[in-house]
Amino acid sequence: MDFEPSYRQWGVQRNVVPAAPEEPPTLVGGLPCGMWERTPRASSGALEGCVRQPTLKPAHWVLLGLVFGIAWPGAPLAADDKPPATPKEIKQIRRLQESAKQIGSWDQQYGVIAEATDNVFEQQGWNSPEDVWIQNLMRDAGQIPPWKPHERSNVFMDGVQVRYGLTHDQRTLFRDEMQRAGMDAMRKHFKTALPIMMEVVATRAKQQPFTADQVQRWSRAFKPVMEDSLKSLNNSVDKLKKTMTAEQRRQLDADMKALYRRHRDAEKMVAKWQAGNWNPTDWGLQNDPLHAAAMVEHRAQETEKNRAVEEARLEKAIDEGKIATAVSAWDLYVRRFCDKHGCTDMQRTQAESILRGAKKEARDILAARADRIQKTEQLCRAAETAASREKHSADMERLLVPVGLVFNRMKAQLEQVLTTAQRKEHGVPPAVQTSRPTD
Repeated sequence: MDFEPSYRQWGVQRNVVPAAPEEPPTLVGGLPCGMWERTPRASSGALEGCVRQPTLKPAHWVLLGLVFGIAWPGAPLAADDKPPATPKEIKQIRRLQESAKQIGSWDQQYGVIAEATDNVFEQQGWNSPEDVWIQNLMRDAGQIPPWKPHERSNVFMDGVQVRYGLTHDQRTLFRDEMQRAGMDAMRKHFKTALPIMMEVVATRAKQQPFTADQVQRWSRAFKPVMEDSLKSLNNSVDKLKKTMTAEQRRQLDADMKALYRRHRDAEKMVAKWQAGNWNPTDWGLQNDPLHAAAMVEHRAQETEKNRAVEEARLEKAIDEGKIATAVSAWDLYVRRFCDKHGCTDMQRTQAESILRGAKKEARDILAARADRIQKTEQLCRAAETAASREKHSADMERLLVPVGLVFNRMKAQLEQVLTTAQRKEHGVPPAVQTSRPTD
């Protein structure tokens, strides 16, 4: 969430050096800009603003951006608004200033954030036209440093205005509603966001990766933030929709539908993280140098888990009746056959050759009957009575009979690969030739 500096709230005029050294800093990037180094203009000594040394946003702000696709451009607070941070909290933020300086330039940090965002969109399958639009808008706004909130706000609102063909009044309404909602959320959740931001900055400044334990704590703390953000957005959108034409509403409804889908996906991710199951890939950080070691460990764990799953699958008895027409399961059958009979490398090579030939023959049969198979599958799914489902299932079985014959012939050919000793040891009867199927 990015908020425009609220100079008026703190009694500070733009480009005027504050008289008191401890004046509360203005809000930028969702946090008071004590996080940023203040650089006076050499010519006038006036306060240039909060510049240099950007800090990486808390990962959950990034998550909110991924879900909602909103830069949350902010606005000045009204004179009667209450500051979201106490003097004590502001001092805590200022102590982070030196740590924040170690993180690097915004170009470096944005490079990490942009790649992570793209990775998450791809991994989650967020590739609809509506997803692509918000992804591009996030990219356009995100490349502008967060200490330039006016520019960020303009880029965001320009994109929204073009998307929906907003009038000047509609743009102003939506901007003001979003800004107010963003500031309300910041005020309500500041005490939650502050310690997490402090930990994020400290972790990045120390060149350390995020851990599953950290993410677990952050996820539990930020769930209310996600819920409130969605409610605030819905309220802003509802007010905007009242001013829209039918065509404008159709586009907005499509974008909101995509937003709700991303939100549901994010809720599933957060539930997993709350249980302590997180790895850098979840945040698209698999290529981040700071997470290289964590990714090596994660891949090793995935390899071990896959191995255990495969072993369990191999130990489970094969139902030949079910796999006879399931060509994708034939590799497992042949592997088990070779393991069971103690086949040599040469025998395994022969078995693999038989398997390749059988799979090609079966797939040719399936390709020739593809239209009938697809139609029968659709009829099975659409069947409203048990009798109808049984009829269509029987039709499907008849269509797949030739594939089952190919499987039986493959079995017979595999048995021919065995030696007399192997046959005797495992009680394998003489191989039986099976006639070729007909279409």
